[in-house]
Amino acid sequence: MPFAKKYSKHMKLPKEGEFIDNFLIELVKIEHIAMGSGKYEYPTEMIVSGKGGKKQVKDVFKKLFDQRITLFSGYGNPYQCQGGRMEIESLGERKYKIKARGSCVRFFLKRELYEFLLFLVKNDYLPEKIDEKKLIEDYIKIYHRKTAK
Repeated sequence: MPFAKKYSKHMKLPKEGEFIDNFLIELVKIEHIAMGSGKYEYPTEMIVSGKGGKKQVKDVFKKLFDQRITLFSGYGNPYQCQGGRMEIESLGERKYKIKARGSCVRFFLKRELYEFLLFLVKNDYLPEKIDEKKLIEDYIKIYHRKTAK
């Protein structure tokens, strides 16, 4: 499973003391919760301050929470992750609380690739004499290097 620290790093969430546009990040809190069956949720809370209203906060931080990435756990298992829907609360004095519930779901890349290759062979898109296991292993090595670790 990707722990909260890894999730935060690869989702490129800011750290306390950083600025995003005109907003100072005052607090960042991220947890991880195992939901079962390879799914994890990441309750995220940020306190930001700066000029602008809720709309500006939404516009500035939307790109962080709308993203979807693939990352690998410490065990090498691939997970599809997303930032979650933002909720923004005004705290007064140009401060805002941003809450979201991100998630990561494990997917079984080898199994999916093997089923896809079988489909290609059965429907005459590929010759029957291919080494499926080697092809999949070679692809996974490249895929692993290209995605976040």
